[in-house]
Amino acid sequence: MIFTHYYHLYLILVGSSFIGLIAGMLGSFVYLRKQSLLGDAVSHAALPGIVLALIITANTSPTLLLLGGALSGALGIILTELIRRVSNIHNDTILGIILSVFFGFGLVLISILQKYPRADQAVLNKFLFGNISILLMSDLAPIIIIGSCVIIAIILFWKELKMQSFDPEFCLTIPHVSFFTNNLLLLLLLMVIIMCLQCVGVILMSSLLIAPAAAARQWTTHIGTTTSLAAFFGSSAATLGTLISNYLHTPTGPTIVIILSSIVACSLLFATNRGLLIAIRKKSALSGE
Repeated sequence: MIFTHYYHLYLILVGSSFIGLIAGMLGSFVYLRKQSLLGDAVSHAALPGIVLALIITANTSPTLLLLGGALSGALGIILTELIRRVSNIHNDTILGIILSVFFGFGLVLISILQKYPRADQAVLNKFLFGNISILLMSDLAPIIIIGSCVIIAIILFWKELKMQSFDPEFCLTIPHVSFFTNNLLLLLLLMVIIMCLQCVGVILMSSLLIAPAAAARQWTTHIGTTTSLAAFFGSSAATLGTLISNYLHTPTGPTIVIILSSIVACSLLFATNRGLLIAIRKKSALSGE
């Protein structure tokens, strides 16, 4: 099957590997800022926009549906920031509220849509659970453009993003830098999440952002190495997961997440910096002394 449709497969592999690379890079900053739930909240907030775009336009174009998801995700980010500024609610609680409310609203819209049988409803499953096989050449160009913009932004504002991740208190002493860096990260996160939805879907999106960074963090304490390793892990898992799902005819998103989970498990056990086996060996050596 792979060799019969090799052109389409190569197209999918390029898209999925690039998506995994970008998600791994940006996810490093989200992970280091201890905002792992942020990606989950934004991805779930995108669901109502996708469903509404389908209801209003009756068009299954991925670009149009993702545009609706982007607007809905942006609304989720804005509401999160507003609630955080005007209340004393903990950030994780706010993200949990946004996640559940938007996702619940999306499911209600899906149930309403199901009352009017239409063949185009099947496309929603691809955005819920991911299916990179729907990727076409017309979809690959925006992915490359958006991903390249994210990479350029990370390179240009590397120092600011690093400062925001490791020393947010000091960053607050420079209000314009803190405001810009925080909003830049949110914007990049929204762009990457919308870009990745076709690959892993709404439900599993946070795994593609956080798992590569969590695995990379076990091997190093340097942010540059962490970002590079996370990009490598994300790209490798996306590529391997796409190949396996193509062979076994399994959903792409869950397959990629299983690969990522395996990488995280191996890192937790065998990493030379924080690996469990290394820690046990050091503890045994100290006990022996």
